[in-house]
Amino acid sequence: MTGLGVRSIQLLAGLAAAVQCARFQALEHALDDAWISFRYARNLVDHGVLGYSPTGPPVEGMTNLLWTLLSATWIAALPEVDPIFPARLVGGLLHVATVAGAVGLVARHAPARPREAAAVAAVLLGASGNLAYYAVSGLETPLWLALAVLSLHLLAERRHLLAGLVLGLLGATRPEGVLVGALLVGLAVATRGRPAAGLAGSWAVAVGALEAFRLAYYGALVPNTFHAKAPVPLDGLAYLGDWLLWGLGGLGLLAILPALRLTAGRGLGLLALVLALGAAWSGGDWMPGHRRLSLAHLLVIGLAGLSWGAVSSPRGRGIVLAGAAAVGLGQVGLALRGADGATFDHALHAELGRRAAATPGVEAVALVDIGRFGWSFEGKIVDLVGLTDAHLARLEGGHADKPWDEAWFRAHAPDLLVARSESPVSDPLPGPLRLGRPEVGMVRSVLEHGGYRLHTVLAPSEGKWLLVFAAEDLELPESLWGPPWPKDLPQLLAEAAARPAAP
Repeated sequence: MTGLGVRSIQLLAGLAAAVQCARFQALEHALDDAWISFRYARNLVDHGVLGYSPTGPPVEGMTNLLWTLLSATWIAALPEVDPIFPARLVGGLLHVATVAGAVGLVARHAPARPREAAAVAAVLLGASGNLAYYAVSGLETPLWLALAVLSLHLLAERRHLLAGLVLGLLGATRPEGVLVGALLVGLAVATRGRPAAGLAGSWAVAVGALEAFRLAYYGALVPNTFHAKAPVPLDGLAYLGDWLLWGLGGLGLLAILPALRLTAGRGLGLLALVLALGAAWSGGDWMPGHRRLSLAHLLVIGLAGLSWGAVSSPRGRGIVLAGAAAVGLGQVGLALRGADGATFDHALHAELGRRAAATPGVEAVALVDIGRFGWSFEGKIVDLVGLTDAHLARLEGGHADKPWDEAWFRAHAPDLLVARSESPVSDPLPGPLRLGRPEVGMVRSVLEHGGYRLHTVLAPSEGKWLLVFAAEDLELPESLWGPPWPKDLPQLLAEAAARPAAP
């Protein structure tokens, strides 16, 4: 690539990014959480309410306000089209533009050999399957990265007022965007002095407007997910370690050391460090591909490109090359393991939602995977994780690990219950049920207090069996749900307990 101009390198990097996105073109690679945001957007379009439910006090149960508002535009324009399709198209285009923009930014700041520096960044960004996966996942990651790169370009051009507004939009895209903006504004003020006053002012106005809206509309300065996903630092350290081992190939940080001697490199390195520590403190994320570290990952790759332009000795180049190669090999390793993406059984959850919507008397359903199901079923969702429920979110405990509140559950009086089991469910039961953590309390409530019967079991969804319980006074049409199971769960459990243990 070193014989090419920077623009040609940017174009090739964008093409490589598009090819990576094509690896995840199957709809199963979209994430269930995307439809949570889409349901918020649809309620805004149809009912003028930016909430998961059009009734009751709105709760900010998503962490991507700006992406949700953006998705409302294509939901309004294409009401008959599943919103995941335009979301994935927009995400893919944003990703290609972000990769090309990041390569150009590296070339601009490289102290020497800008084309070579751009080529290093282009190869690593083009090889990144995890960034491409989240670009077409339906979530806000491509917008988050695009705004971050745009803000860095504007800061480099000293277009302070516009940079401050873009950083404000970054804070509306993900909550940690406020922290990113504060850090970049602080660095600019510290190094540029009074000329950066406009940056600080426009950013403060944008963030102030965002928080004023949150407080007035949702009654809180942070999304409800801050409470639903309480920090679990030990999990976060494991998450960070996995990124260092696989995302950066174990030795990837070697590639950024020379860049830290540059003023721009130190600022970007500090930002990457803060983002990494913040992700670790918060507990990381259950999703594959290190989503919470996407911006840190992009910054490290950019620093690797700057490092190549900052060293001239064979030894220094060898160190940078070793670190960059480690990052590339880490990306290849993630891809070979299938760990830079994931799949989700959208068809089954969409079908479940349609069945619930078509069943007379079903007005409320309790379950964990509320995204695709909640898009097909517009009735009340009892969110067992608490993302969209302020009461459950504020109980002690980590993500999907809140204490069971029987009074809360019975007050919602769901008509259907959907519980996941990681162990097979059949007659007879082959062994103990291994339920998802949030469903343990719900199934125990059914066993101890009644009110529901096991109607059917669907198997398997992503290796999970789905148990569907119906309220005792609710008849489920066999044309939609099939015949009821001849045995209820208490009988299945009792028979399993009575069987002698295998020798």
